[in-house]
Amino acid sequence: MRAHTAAYLAASATGSFLAAYFVYIELDRIALSTILLSLLFYPVLAFTDRVVYDGRRLYRTGLIWKIWMKLTGQPRRIRPRSIVHVETETLRALRRGTNITYLYRTTLFGANISFRIGSGAGYRNMIRDVLPLIPEGCLDIRSLELRDHLINPSMALGHARALNIPRSDVLDPTGALDSARGNRRERYVADADQVQKADELRTVANELRANGRLVQAIEAFRRAFRLNPRNGPLLYDFGRCMQSLAAAKKDPALERRSRAILRLAEAHSAGDVDLLTRLGETYFSAGLWQRAENAFKKASASKAAGYRIFRGLGELALRDGKIAHAINYFAQSAEVAKSKQLFRWATAETEYLRRINDDDEYMELELGRINLFDTFNGVRRTSLRIFLFGVLVTILGLFGGGEIVAEVGWAISGVSLFTSIASTLLRQTFASRIPFEMLNKDE
Repeated sequence: MRAHTAAYLAASATGSFLAAYFVYIELDRIALSTILLSLLFYPVLAFTDRVVYDGRRLYRTGLIWKIWMKLTGQPRRIRPRSIVHVETETLRALRRGTNITYLYRTTLFGANISFRIGSGAGYRNMIRDVLPLIPEGCLDIRSLELRDHLINPSMALGHARALNIPRSDVLDPTGALDSARGNRRERYVADADQVQKADELRTVANELRANGRLVQAIEAFRRAFRLNPRNGPLLYDFGRCMQSLAAAKKDPALERRSRAILRLAEAHSAGDVDLLTRLGETYFSAGLWQRAENAFKKASASKAAGYRIFRGLGELALRDGKIAHAINYFAQSAEVAKSKQLFRWATAETEYLRRINDDDEYMELELGRINLFDTFNGVRRTSLRIFLFGVLVTILGLFGGGEIVAEVGWAISGVSLFTSIASTLLRQTFASRIPFEMLNKDE
Protein backbone atom coordinates (compact mmCIF):
# COMPACT_ATOMS: atom_id res chain seq x y z
CA MET A 1 0.00 0.00 0.00
CA ARG A 2 1.04 3.63 -0.46
CA ALA A 3 3.40 4.93 2.22
CA HIS A 4 1.86 7.67 4.33
CA THR A 5 4.21 10.64 4.40
CA ALA A 6 3.69 14.39 4.32
CA ALA A 7 7.19 15.00 2.95
CA TYR A 8 6.15 14.71 -0.69
CA LEU A 9 3.20 17.06 -0.25
CA ALA A 10 5.41 19.57 1.57
CA ALA A 11 8.05 19.38 -1.17
CA SER A 12 5.42 19.85 -3.88
CA ALA A 13 3.89 22.84 -2.08
CA THR A 14 7.32 24.41 -1.60
CA GLY A 15 8.15 23.94 -5.28
CA SER A 16 4.83 25.49 -6.32
CA PHE A 17 5.50 28.50 -4.11
CA LEU A 18 8.95 28.96 -5.63
CA ALA A 19 7.50 28.63 -9.14
CA ALA A 20 4.97 31.36 -8.36
CA TYR A 21 7.75 33.62 -7.08
CA PHE A 22 9.86 33.00 -10.21
CA VAL A 23 6.85 34.01 -12.35
CA TYR A 24 6.50 37.16 -10.26
CA ILE A 25 10.13 38.16 -10.89
CA GLU A 26 9.77 37.15 -14.57
CA LEU A 27 12.06 34.11 -14.58
CA ASP A 28 9.59 32.17 -16.69
CA ARG A 29 11.82 29.29 -17.78
CA ILE A 30 12.95 28.54 -14.26
CA ALA A 31 9.35 28.85 -13.10
CA LEU A 32 8.18 26.35 -15.75
CA SER A 33 10.87 23.85 -14.77
CA THR A 34 10.05 24.23 -11.08
CA ILE A 35 6.30 23.82 -11.50
CA LEU A 36 6.74 20.75 -13.70
CA LEU A 37 9.05 19.27 -11.11
CA SER A 38 6.58 20.03 -8.33
CA LEU A 39 3.40 18.89 -10.06
CA LEU A 40 4.79 15.88 -11.90
CA PHE A 41 7.97 14.55 -10.36
CA TYR A 42 6.98 14.71 -6.69
CA PRO A 43 3.54 13.09 -7.19
CA VAL A 44 5.13 10.27 -9.20
CA LEU A 45 7.61 9.68 -6.38
CA ALA A 46 4.80 9.75 -3.82
CA PHE A 47 2.53 7.29 -5.63
CA THR A 48 5.36 4.86 -6.34
CA ASP A 49 6.50 4.89 -2.71
CA ARG A 50 4.80 1.78 -1.32
CA VAL A 51 5.01 -0.22 1.87
CA VAL A 52 5.08 -3.88 0.91
CA TYR A 53 4.76 -7.05 2.96
CA ASP A 54 6.00 -10.05 1.00
CA GLY A 55 5.02 -12.65 3.58
CA ARG A 56 8.34 -12.42 5.41
CA ARG A 57 9.50 -8.80 5.63
CA LEU A 58 8.23 -5.24 5.39
CA TYR A 59 9.99 -2.79 3.09
CA ARG A 60 9.43 0.42 1.14
CA THR A 61 9.81 0.94 -2.60
CA GLY A 62 10.35 4.73 -2.64
CA LEU A 63 13.42 5.85 -4.60
CA ILE A 64 14.32 8.74 -2.27
CA TRP A 65 13.79 6.54 0.78
CA LYS A 66 16.02 3.79 -0.64
CA ILE A 67 18.80 6.25 -1.42
CA TRP A 68 18.62 7.79 2.06
CA MET A 69 18.70 4.41 3.82
CA LYS A 70 21.65 3.31 1.71
CA LEU A 71 23.59 6.50 2.44
CA THR A 72 22.96 6.19 6.18
CA GLY A 73 23.66 2.45 6.22
CA GLN A 74 20.33 1.58 7.80
CA PRO A 75 18.41 -1.64 7.04
CA ARG A 76 15.68 -1.38 4.43
CA ARG A 77 13.68 -4.47 5.42
CA ILE A 78 12.32 -5.66 8.73
CA ARG A 79 10.50 -8.74 9.97
CA PRO A 80 7.19 -8.15 11.78
CA ARG A 81 8.61 -9.95 14.83
CA SER A 82 11.39 -7.33 15.00
CA ILE A 83 8.94 -4.43 15.41
CA VAL A 84 9.19 -2.85 18.85
CA HIS A 85 6.13 -0.62 18.95
CA VAL A 86 2.99 0.03 16.90
CA GLU A 87 1.02 3.22 17.37
CA THR A 88 -2.27 4.11 15.66
CA GLU A 89 -3.87 7.55 15.40
CA THR A 90 -7.57 8.00 14.65
CA LEU A 91 -8.91 11.00 12.73
CA ARG A 92 -12.59 11.77 12.15
CA ALA A 93 -12.49 12.66 8.46
CA LEU A 94 -16.18 12.86 7.63
CA ARG A 95 -19.41 12.78 9.57
CA ARG A 96 -22.63 11.79 7.85
CA GLY A 97 -25.50 12.02 10.32
CA THR A 98 -24.68 9.64 13.15
CA ASN A 99 -22.05 7.76 11.11
CA ILE A 100 -18.36 8.70 11.03
CA THR A 101 -15.69 7.96 8.47
CA TYR A 102 -12.45 7.29 10.32
CA LEU A 103 -8.97 7.74 8.91
CA TYR A 104 -6.35 5.60 10.59
CA ARG A 105 -2.61 6.24 10.63
CA THR A 106 -0.48 3.39 11.90
CA THR A 107 3.25 3.69 12.53
CA LEU A 108 5.38 0.57 12.97
CA PHE A 109 8.64 1.25 14.81
CA GLY A 110 11.67 -1.01 14.58
CA ALA A 111 15.01 -0.50 16.29
CA ASN A 112 16.43 1.57 13.40
CA ILE A 113 13.56 1.84 10.94
CA SER A 114 9.89 2.81 10.90
CA PHE A 115 6.98 2.65 8.48
CA ARG A 116 3.82 4.75 8.47
CA ILE A 117 0.69 3.59 6.69
CA GLY A 118 -2.72 5.23 6.46
CA SER A 119 -6.30 4.36 5.56
CA GLY A 120 -6.72 3.50 1.92
CA ALA A 121 -6.37 0.65 -0.49
CA GLY A 122 -4.57 -2.23 1.17
CA TYR A 123 -4.75 -0.86 4.72
CA ARG A 124 -7.11 -3.53 6.05
CA ASN A 125 -5.09 -6.28 4.42
CA MET A 126 -1.88 -4.91 5.89
CA ILE A 127 -3.46 -4.73 9.36
CA ARG A 128 -4.91 -8.21 9.02
CA ASP A 129 -1.67 -9.82 7.79
CA VAL A 130 1.01 -7.97 9.75
CA LEU A 131 -0.33 -7.05 13.20
CA PRO A 132 -1.08 -10.65 14.31
CA LEU A 133 2.62 -11.44 13.72
CA ILE A 134 3.79 -8.68 16.08
CA PRO A 135 4.01 -9.46 19.82
CA GLU A 136 0.92 -8.14 21.59
CA GLY A 137 3.00 -6.14 24.04
CA CYS A 138 4.21 -3.98 21.14
CA LEU A 139 0.73 -2.81 20.13
CA ASP A 140 -1.03 0.20 21.59
CA ILE A 141 -4.72 0.01 22.48
CA ARG A 142 -6.03 1.27 19.12
CA SER A 143 -3.79 -1.08 17.17
CA LEU A 144 -5.07 -4.01 19.24
CA GLU A 145 -8.65 -3.04 18.46
CA LEU A 146 -7.97 -2.73 14.74
CA ARG A 147 -6.16 -6.07 14.70
CA ASP A 148 -9.14 -7.77 16.30
CA HIS A 149 -12.10 -5.95 14.73
CA LEU A 150 -11.30 -4.03 11.52
CA ILE A 151 -13.15 -5.67 8.61
CA ASN A 152 -14.78 -4.46 5.41
CA PRO A 153 -17.69 -2.06 6.21
CA SER A 154 -20.15 -4.00 4.05
CA MET A 155 -19.34 -7.19 5.97
CA ALA A 156 -19.86 -5.43 9.30
CA LEU A 157 -23.24 -4.10 8.14
CA GLY A 158 -24.17 -7.56 6.87
CA HIS A 159 -23.41 -9.05 10.28
CA ALA A 160 -25.53 -6.32 11.89
CA ARG A 161 -28.48 -7.12 9.59
CA ALA A 162 -28.16 -10.81 10.42
CA LEU A 163 -28.61 -9.92 14.10
CA ASN A 164 -31.50 -7.53 13.33
CA ILE A 165 -29.60 -4.39 14.37
CA PRO A 166 -31.52 -1.42 12.87
CA ARG A 167 -29.90 1.27 10.73
CA SER A 168 -28.30 4.24 12.45
CA ASP A 169 -30.92 6.72 11.23
CA VAL A 170 -33.74 4.97 13.09
CA LEU A 171 -31.86 4.57 16.37
CA ASP A 172 -31.73 6.93 19.36
CA PRO A 173 -28.40 6.49 21.17
CA THR A 174 -29.63 8.33 24.27
CA GLY A 175 -32.67 6.06 24.56
CA ALA A 176 -30.48 2.99 24.15
CA LEU A 177 -28.19 4.16 26.95
CA ASP A 178 -31.09 4.92 29.29
CA SER A 179 -32.52 1.49 28.55
CA ALA A 180 -29.19 -0.15 29.33
CA ARG A 181 -28.86 1.76 32.59
CA GLY A 182 -32.39 0.86 33.64
CA ASN A 183 -31.81 -2.86 33.08
CA ARG A 184 -28.39 -3.03 34.71
CA ARG A 185 -29.63 -5.08 37.66
CA GLU A 186 -32.24 -7.10 35.79
CA ARG A 187 -30.22 -10.34 35.76
CA TYR A 188 -26.85 -11.29 37.17
CA VAL A 189 -26.40 -14.88 36.01
CA ALA A 190 -26.49 -15.61 32.29
CA ASP A 191 -26.97 -19.12 30.92
CA ALA A 192 -24.81 -20.58 28.14
CA ASP A 193 -27.12 -19.50 25.31
CA GLN A 194 -27.26 -15.93 26.60
CA VAL A 195 -23.47 -15.78 26.92
CA GLN A 196 -23.03 -17.03 23.36
CA LYS A 197 -25.58 -14.56 22.00
CA ALA A 198 -23.97 -11.71 23.96
CA ASP A 199 -20.55 -12.64 22.56
CA GLU A 200 -21.93 -12.54 19.00
CA LEU A 201 -23.46 -9.12 19.62
CA ARG A 202 -20.23 -7.87 21.18
CA THR A 203 -18.18 -9.00 18.17
CA VAL A 204 -20.53 -7.29 15.71
CA ALA A 205 -20.63 -4.15 17.89
CA ASN A 206 -16.84 -3.89 17.82
CA GLU A 207 -16.80 -4.35 14.03
CA LEU A 208 -19.37 -1.57 13.67
CA ARG A 209 -17.39 0.69 16.00
CA ALA A 210 -14.16 0.19 14.04
CA ASN A 211 -16.02 1.29 10.91
CA GLY A 212 -17.58 4.40 12.48
CA ARG A 213 -21.13 3.03 12.93
CA LEU A 214 -21.19 4.13 16.54
CA VAL A 215 -24.95 4.31 17.12
CA GLN A 216 -25.51 0.83 15.71
CA ALA A 217 -22.58 -0.38 17.80
CA ILE A 218 -24.13 1.06 20.96
CA GLU A 219 -27.42 -0.68 20.19
CA ALA A 220 -25.59 -4.00 19.77
CA PHE A 221 -23.69 -3.41 23.01
CA ARG A 222 -26.97 -2.58 24.78
CA ARG A 223 -28.51 -5.87 23.71
CA ALA A 224 -25.39 -7.79 24.73
CA PHE A 225 -25.38 -5.99 28.08
CA ARG A 226 -28.99 -7.05 28.77
CA LEU A 227 -28.00 -10.67 28.21
CA ASN A 228 -24.75 -10.62 30.20
CA PRO A 229 -24.55 -7.51 32.44
CA ARG A 230 -21.63 -8.67 34.59
CA ASN A 231 -19.16 -9.36 31.79
CA GLY A 232 -16.11 -7.12 32.32
CA PRO A 233 -14.67 -7.26 28.76
CA LEU A 234 -18.12 -6.50 27.32
CA LEU A 235 -18.49 -3.49 29.62
CA TYR A 236 -15.01 -2.31 28.67
CA ASP A 237 -15.79 -2.40 24.94
CA PHE A 238 -19.11 -0.67 25.65
CA GLY A 239 -17.25 2.09 27.49
CA ARG A 240 -14.72 2.50 24.68
CA CYS A 241 -17.55 2.85 22.16
CA MET A 242 -19.18 5.45 24.39
CA GLN A 243 -15.86 7.34 24.51
CA SER A 244 -15.77 7.44 20.71
CA LEU A 245 -19.33 8.73 20.49
CA ALA A 246 -18.67 11.35 23.19
CA ALA A 247 -15.58 12.57 21.30
CA ALA A 248 -17.47 12.71 18.00
CA LYS A 249 -20.38 14.67 19.50
CA LYS A 250 -18.17 16.63 21.94
CA ASP A 251 -20.66 15.76 24.68
CA PRO A 252 -19.33 15.94 28.28
CA ALA A 253 -22.35 14.00 29.58
CA LEU A 254 -21.57 11.07 27.29
CA GLU A 255 -17.92 11.26 28.34
CA ARG A 256 -18.91 11.00 32.01
CA ARG A 257 -21.17 8.07 31.22
CA SER A 258 -18.36 6.30 29.34
CA ARG A 259 -16.09 6.65 32.36
CA ALA A 260 -18.82 5.24 34.59
CA ILE A 261 -19.10 2.19 32.31
CA LEU A 262 -15.31 1.74 32.39
CA ARG A 263 -15.37 1.85 36.19
CA LEU A 264 -18.12 -0.77 36.13
CA ALA A 265 -15.93 -2.91 33.87
CA GLU A 266 -13.09 -2.56 36.38
CA ALA A 267 -15.43 -3.62 39.19
CA HIS A 268 -16.35 -6.77 37.21
CA SER A 269 -12.81 -7.50 36.00
CA ALA A 270 -12.44 -10.46 38.40
CA GLY A 271 -8.66 -10.14 38.22
CA ASP A 272 -8.55 -10.42 34.42
CA VAL A 273 -5.00 -9.23 33.70
CA ASP A 274 -5.60 -8.39 30.03
CA LEU A 275 -8.75 -6.41 30.85
CA LEU A 276 -7.04 -4.49 33.66
CA THR A 277 -4.11 -3.72 31.35
CA ARG A 278 -6.41 -2.32 28.68
CA LEU A 279 -8.32 -0.34 31.29
CA GLY A 280 -5.06 1.14 32.58
CA GLU A 281 -4.01 2.16 29.07
CA THR A 282 -7.44 3.64 28.37
CA TYR A 283 -7.40 5.64 31.62
CA PHE A 284 -3.87 6.80 30.78
CA SER A 285 -4.89 8.05 27.32
CA ALA A 286 -7.87 9.86 28.88
CA GLY A 287 -5.66 11.61 31.45
CA LEU A 288 -7.09 9.69 34.44
CA TRP A 289 -3.70 9.07 35.98
CA GLN A 290 -4.77 7.78 39.38
CA ARG A 291 -7.29 5.32 37.97
CA ALA A 292 -4.67 4.14 35.46
CA GLU A 293 -2.19 3.50 38.27
CA ASN A 294 -4.80 1.62 40.29
CA ALA A 295 -5.68 -0.60 37.32
CA PHE A 296 -2.03 -1.34 36.51
CA LYS A 297 -1.24 -2.15 40.15
CA LYS A 298 -4.19 -4.53 40.37
CA ALA A 299 -2.89 -6.29 37.29
CA SER A 300 0.72 -6.32 38.54
CA ALA A 301 -0.32 -8.33 41.61
CA SER A 302 -1.05 -11.31 39.35
CA LYS A 303 1.58 -13.90 38.48
CA ALA A 304 0.53 -13.44 34.85
CA ALA A 305 1.48 -9.74 34.88
CA GLY A 306 3.03 -8.83 31.53
CA TYR A 307 5.26 -6.28 29.86
CA ARG A 308 2.58 -3.67 29.14
CA ILE A 309 1.60 -3.43 32.81
CA PHE A 310 5.07 -2.54 34.09
CA ARG A 311 5.71 -0.29 31.11
CA GLY A 312 2.49 1.60 31.95
CA LEU A 313 3.55 1.96 35.57
CA GLY A 314 6.97 3.15 34.41
CA GLU A 315 5.46 5.83 32.20
CA LEU A 316 3.22 7.00 35.05
CA ALA A 317 6.25 7.18 37.35
CA LEU A 318 8.13 9.23 34.74
CA ARG A 319 5.18 11.58 34.47
CA ASP A 320 5.35 12.14 38.24
CA GLY A 321 9.13 12.64 38.13
CA LYS A 322 9.84 9.42 40.08
CA ILE A 323 12.83 8.26 38.08
CA ALA A 324 13.92 5.60 40.57
CA HIS A 325 10.45 4.02 40.47
CA ALA A 326 10.45 4.22 36.67
CA ILE A 327 13.81 2.42 36.51
CA ASN A 328 12.43 -0.37 38.67
CA TYR A 329 9.26 -0.75 36.60
CA PHE A 330 11.08 -0.79 33.27
CA ALA A 331 13.50 -3.37 34.66
CA GLN A 332 10.52 -5.51 35.65
CA SER A 333 9.03 -5.08 32.18
CA ALA A 334 12.29 -6.42 30.71
CA GLU A 335 12.12 -9.43 33.03
CA VAL A 336 8.63 -10.44 31.88
CA ALA A 337 9.06 -9.51 28.19
CA LYS A 338 8.33 -12.52 26.00
CA SER A 339 10.15 -11.35 22.88
CA LYS A 340 13.80 -10.44 22.38
CA GLN A 341 12.85 -7.08 20.86
CA LEU A 342 10.81 -6.04 23.89
CA PHE A 343 13.51 -7.25 26.24
CA ARG A 344 16.16 -5.19 24.43
CA TRP A 345 13.93 -2.10 24.33
CA ALA A 346 13.02 -2.30 28.02
CA THR A 347 16.64 -2.96 28.98
CA ALA A 348 17.84 0.01 26.92
CA GLU A 349 15.15 2.22 28.49
CA THR A 350 16.22 1.09 31.96
CA GLU A 351 19.87 1.86 31.25
CA TYR A 352 18.96 5.25 29.81
CA LEU A 353 16.95 6.23 32.88
CA ARG A 354 19.62 4.86 35.22
CA ARG A 355 22.25 6.94 33.44
CA ILE A 356 20.10 10.06 33.75
CA ASN A 357 19.51 9.34 37.44
CA ASP A 358 23.19 8.70 38.24
CA ASP A 359 25.00 11.09 35.89
CA ASP A 360 24.19 14.80 36.31
CA GLU A 361 26.21 15.80 33.26
CA TYR A 362 24.36 13.38 31.00
CA MET A 363 21.04 14.50 32.44
CA GLU A 364 21.86 18.14 31.65
CA LEU A 365 22.84 17.24 28.10
CA GLU A 366 19.62 15.29 27.56
CA LEU A 367 17.48 18.05 29.04
CA GLY A 368 19.18 20.52 26.71
CA ARG A 369 18.56 18.25 23.72
CA ILE A 370 14.87 17.81 24.60
CA ASN A 371 14.44 21.56 25.11
CA LEU A 372 16.02 22.26 21.72
CA PHE A 373 13.79 19.66 20.08
CA ASP A 374 10.68 21.24 21.60
CA THR A 375 11.89 24.72 20.64
CA PHE A 376 12.46 23.81 16.98
CA ASN A 377 9.14 21.99 16.92
CA GLY A 378 7.40 25.14 18.16
CA VAL A 379 9.30 27.32 15.68
CA ARG A 380 8.22 25.04 12.85
CA ARG A 381 4.53 25.26 13.77
CA THR A 382 4.70 29.04 14.20
CA SER A 383 6.57 29.60 10.94
CA LEU A 384 3.97 27.57 9.04
CA ARG A 385 1.21 29.84 10.35
CA ILE A 386 3.24 32.92 9.40
CA PHE A 387 3.82 31.42 5.94
CA LEU A 388 0.07 31.07 5.37
CA PHE A 389 -0.43 34.64 6.55
CA GLY A 390 2.31 35.81 4.15
CA VAL A 391 0.62 33.98 1.25
CA LEU A 392 -2.65 35.75 2.08
CA VAL A 393 -0.88 39.13 2.14
CA THR A 394 0.76 38.33 -1.22
CA ILE A 395 -2.59 37.46 -2.79
CA LEU A 396 -4.12 40.68 -1.49
CA GLY A 397 -1.19 42.65 -2.91
CA LEU A 398 -1.42 41.01 -6.33
CA PHE A 399 -5.16 41.60 -6.61
CA GLY A 400 -5.45 45.27 -5.83
CA GLY A 401 -3.39 45.85 -2.70
CA GLY A 402 -0.41 47.30 -4.50
CA GLU A 403 3.14 46.22 -5.29
CA ILE A 404 4.49 47.11 -1.85
CA VAL A 405 1.94 44.88 -0.13
CA ALA A 406 2.82 42.03 -2.51
CA GLU A 407 6.56 42.51 -1.83
CA VAL A 408 5.94 42.38 1.91
CA GLY A 409 3.88 39.21 1.46
CA TRP A 410 6.62 37.52 -0.59
CA ALA A 411 9.21 38.48 2.04
CA ILE A 412 7.11 37.16 4.93
CA SER A 413 6.32 33.91 3.09
CA GLY A 414 9.89 33.33 1.95
CA VAL A 415 11.51 33.92 5.33
CA SER A 416 8.92 31.84 7.18
CA LEU A 417 9.22 29.00 4.64
CA PHE A 418 13.01 28.94 5.00
CA THR A 419 12.63 29.02 8.80
CA SER A 420 10.17 26.12 8.68
CA ILE A 421 12.50 23.97 6.56
CA ALA A 422 15.52 24.79 8.73
CA SER A 423 13.66 24.10 11.98
CA THR A 424 12.37 20.78 10.61
CA LEU A 425 15.90 19.65 9.77
CA LEU A 426 17.26 20.84 13.12
CA ARG A 427 14.40 19.15 14.96
CA GLN A 428 15.35 15.83 13.36
CA THR A 429 18.95 16.40 14.42
CA PHE A 430 17.91 16.58 18.07
CA ALA A 431 15.27 13.82 17.89
CA SER A 432 17.65 11.00 18.88
CA ARG A 433 19.09 10.52 22.34
CA ILE A 434 22.74 11.30 22.97
CA PRO A 435 24.68 8.00 22.98
CA PHE A 436 26.38 7.07 26.24
CA GLU A 437 29.61 6.37 24.35
CA MET A 438 29.89 9.98 23.18
CA LEU A 439 30.05 11.20 26.76
CA ASN A 440 32.51 8.48 27.71
CA LYS A 441 34.85 9.51 24.89
CA ASP A 442 34.76 13.08 26.06
CA GLU A 443 35.74 11.91 29.51
